[in-house]
Amino acid sequence: MGTPSRPNSRNHGTILAYPPAFAGVSMPARPVRLPKQWKAHVKSGVLHAIALASVALSYARGRAKGHARLRAKLEQAESEIALLREELSIKDGRWERAPTRRRPHYTPIQRMRILQLRAARGWTLDKTARVFLIDEQTLLGWMGRLDEPGDRPLIQTVEPVNRYPDFVRNLVRTLKALFPALGAARIANRSPSTVQAGDVARPEAAP
Repeated sequence: MGTPSRPNSRNHGTILAYPPAFAGVSMPARPVRLPKQWKAHVKSGVLHAIALASVALSYARGRAKGHARLRAKLEQAESEIALLREELSIKDGRWERAPTRRRPHYTPIQRMRILQLRAARGWTLDKTARVFLIDEQTLLGWMGRLDEPGDRPLIQTVEPVNRYPDFVRNLVRTLKALFPALGAARIANRSPSTVQAGDVARPEAAP
């Protein structure tokens, strides 16, 4: 059978909307009459639709079983990555409008975390500078003063390191944070006996 013809999208001043196919499901051919003032509620409509989609996806993932549950977890991780990228894009867009010299400085711990992330990602100086909205010369300065002694260092570890066990514990927790696939027990098993799996799993203190 052929596709039924659709009437004009305007009928005596009333807009007729034809819902498109969604998620592979064909929608009814019957048009939906939109309110005359629908354009005045576009933004609130978008937010309500996004919230509804979030609830629907959460409900569907919660009911998944077996292989479908594994797929649901993967899709949830992909969604989280997409949301984080959007969050970062918004934050970066705000700071990009400010001149470089007028942007607030990173704290010593944040500088260390940036360098740790650069090492984990294998980024170049140029890539790291673009991601964190700083100059390459600034990064070179950080690297040159990485092991600088003193009470107020330019670069500082997330946790104080005064003894070798402190160094190992800090390193293991950092590896766990950057590479969750390694697993706390797996990292601890490859570390000196001074570190236990429970130490690795303990939440990292916020800077």
